[in-house]
Amino acid sequence: MKYEKPLRYIVENLVDHPENIKITEVKEEHQILYQVETAPEEAGKIIGRQGAVISAIRNVLSAISTKNREKVYVKVISESESN
Repeated sequence: MKYEKPLRYIVENLVDHPENIKITEVKEEHQILYQVETAPEEAGKIIGRQGAVISAIRNVLSAISTKNREKVYVKVISESESN
């Protein structure tokens, strides 16, 4: 959960309805996957043009996690994909 706080801060400041963001953590040994679930119209804001925004988010979390020798992955899921 130590990487969820910066991830949540970034994502909530990108979208119009931050209350609809759901972040799930899946942890395995030295790997952590964060699934960011949001409305389809908000997913585009998190992903950005040609994936530039999500790439930047991943880079920030990767830089933070490298100190702890962990790998952090972020996946954006729109609500229509999860149903």
